[in-house]
Amino acid sequence: MKIKTIYAREIFDARGLPTLECCVVLENNAQYVASVPTGVSKGSFEAHELRDGGDRLGGLGVHTSIAHINNELGSLFIGAEPDGVQTDLILLERDGTPNKQRYGANTLLALSMALYRAHAAVEGLELYELIGQLCGFNSVSLPVPLFDVISGGAQAESGLSVQELMLVPFGAKTVRHALEIAASAQQLLKTALLNQGKRVIIGDTGESISVSDFT
Repeated sequence: MKIKTIYAREIFDARGLPTLECCVVLENNAQYVASVPTGVSKGSFEAHELRDGGDRLGGLGVHTSIAHINNELGSLFIGAEPDGVQTDLILLERDGTPNKQRYGANTLLALSMALYRAHAAVEGLELYELIGQLCGFNSVSLPVPLFDVISGGAQAESGLSVQELMLVPFGAKTVRHALEIAASAQQLLKTALLNQGKRVIIGDTGESISVSDFT
């Protein structure tokens, strides 16, 4: 199944910030969509995130990334079978910079993820199954999930220098069981902190506790 068209558009994430979404449309008109995350805390060695600058949306718009996909990068793959690995190799060579400075990591990531999803669909596989096969694994299983229970760094007002304190529910029989363990632990933690006179709120990412006077 070949690629009919590829396009990108600007969407807004859970924080209300603009980010990029890419859609790959196959010959049968099936659509495969991927959107890229945008973080508040960024390390100095992270790949370059391309933003428009200027006054619109505080300079955070992604119209430049959209133009790269709609006017240039997407056309490299139209008419071809979706192939995730080949896509990445072509995009890396096309950008040609160590930190994705030319097109932006957000631009390349949105296009890459959408094409991987289309590739998996053409192969009749789930995305995780395709990735497992490409990595040489005969079978795949769900990993033990990790849960952010206390936020720090730029995502909170706690003054805690560590960005996240994670809970790992070892021994959980299923993912559902792991979720129940994490949810119960978070509620117990919240109660304990409130009993100590702490001000507890939900962190910026929406799933963890931020303690304003954590010491």
